Amino acid sequence: MSGKTIRMTLKVKLLIFEFKERYPQLSPEFISDILNVNLGLVKKLINEGEIEVPSKMNDYGRTKKNIRGR
Repeated sequence: MSGKTIRMTLKVKLLIFEFKERYPQLSPEFISDILNVNLGLVKKLINEGEIEVPSKMNDYGRTKKNIRGR
């Protein structure tokens, strides 16, 4: 490889966890084939067991003016 790391988006991570939650009998190999994602990344994500989901409440890009509607 050229030194770049492959990153998964939050949507792909959530989809992998949804597959694993709904169908616990599926292997990581089968999930990676279905979603066309690198097998190593799927195994790593399943072994970690949790992901951080950003909250809409913690949107630091908004100012107080925008929140109040002024």
